Amino acid sequence: MSRFVNWYSAKLASRPLLTNVISTSALFAIGDTVAQFSNANYTGYDYPRTLRAWIYGGIIFAPIGTKWYPFLSSLKYPATAASPLGSTSHTVKSTLLRVGVDQIGFSPVGISLYFVVMGLMQGKPWPDIKQNWDNNFIPTLLVNWTVWPTFQAINFNLIPVGYRLMAVNVVSIGWNAFLSYRYSQSDNKDGSGDKEDLPKQK
Repeated sequence: MSRFVNWYSAKLASRPLLTNVISTSALFAIGDTVAQFSNANYTGYDYPRTLRAWIYGGIIFAPIGTKWYPFLSSLKYPATAASPLGSTSHTVKSTLLRVGVDQIGFSPVGISLYFVVMGLMQGKPWPDIKQNWDNNFIPTLLVNWTVWPTFQAINFNLIPVGYRLMAVNVVSIGWNAFLSYRYSQSDNKDGSGDKEDLPKQK
């Protein structure tokens, strides 16, 4: 394990974008695989769906995440006499600032981007993409806010900046499986029974 970590660290330092593209696309594909097999209504493996997840993770999410997490790390709460740089109170305030910017600024955009891009890759017309967004955006965002703020607070404090996107992607495997179950339940309730891709964006 330590040998892999050292190898990954070296690749991350020398080729951060390429390394994140490869690892993120793989983890998105794994997440979709877990999501499909976790679905109680599973009727056969949907390979194009996993391919779409792989493409989205590598081409869309990885480049954004590679820039986004260093930007978040650069955000610091202004130091004051009561809360000097390096103090516990300053660290807490900086963490809250980063989590707030991530969850209020990035999550709504990221979730929307996922629904739109995945719909386009499926060849759906715009009215169908918009309808899917209307039905799922708010519920997905609310569930997102019950999971990710706590994890991101830990992520920003304990995980080195270069590994934060990887940490998010690993946790997203479980997140996607949960969303798969939730989405399949909503499909059963509305009687549509249509198989759809699930939002893997945090």
